[in-house]
Order: sequence, then structure tokens, then C-alpha cells
Amino acid sequence: MLVDHEFGRNPVAVTTHWGSSEPYHCTALGKALLAGMDKVQVRELLGCARLKKYTSNTITRLAELVRQCEQVRHKQFALDRTEFRKNTNCVASPVYDFRGRVVAAIGISGPAQRLCNRLMEKFARVVKKCAHELSGELGYYSERSE
Repeated sequence: MLVDHEFGRNPVAVTTHWGSSEPYHCTALGKALLAGMDKVQVRELLGCARLKKYTSNTITRLAELVRQCEQVRHKQFALDRTEFRKNTNCVASPVYDFRGRVVAAIGISGPAQRLCNRLMEKFARVVKKCAHELSGELGYYSERSE
């Protein structure tokens, strides 16, 4: 569930509403949240059925989603390259609590023309830093350098 958002200065923006929810499997925020789960937990949450396709880039195979979640755990950020909404990209990072559990995610979304691959890499560093700071506020400590 979306708790908060901030709009940019440009007239074209990604809009969503507080309290709304989006699918785990094709959003960067969802994949960042799933990164705290193992393969069995992801299967239990999403079931065995084929994942719903929203765009031509949507992940529809659970095995691919599990692979991406493993990458998120390693890199500490997730990407959505027009997987949920056409022409919308997002980069997100998991937020951990004092037990090391993923309890939230923070991300940046924008039109794919503006939030291009080069900027997504730049913003990955920004959301990782913010997520790391938020995690620290929740008592999380990681020996891994962020």
C-alpha cells in the first residue's frame, strides 16, 4: 500500500493515490518488498498461477521474478522498466527493520523518456542511500557498505 508520495516540478508526472496498491511482480517497489522473502515465501504470496501481464515488459513467469528478487537482495535496488505502466519507469530500494526484515520500500518513478536508463542508475544510488538511512533509523545495521 502506498503511504506517501511527492510530486515533481514537471507538468507530466506519475500519479497514484495514498492507500492504493499495485502488483508486486511488475513494480520496483513490489520487487523491493519481495526481496525480503525467499522463493517459497514468494510462491506462497503470489501463488502458482501465471502473473498478470500489464505491458509487453511485464514479468509473467515466477522463476524470472524470483531471479530478479535475488538480484535486488544483492544490489539493494529494484527496477521497473515500463513493466506495470506503459512509458513509466521506477527504481526502488528495500527498507529494513532492526531484525533485518524488509518492512518498506522507497522509490522514484517518472516518465520513461525522462527517467531513462542512465538516470535510473543515478537514482538507484539515491534511493539506496535513503533506504539505508531509513533502515538505520529503524535500528538496522549492515556490515555491507552501501
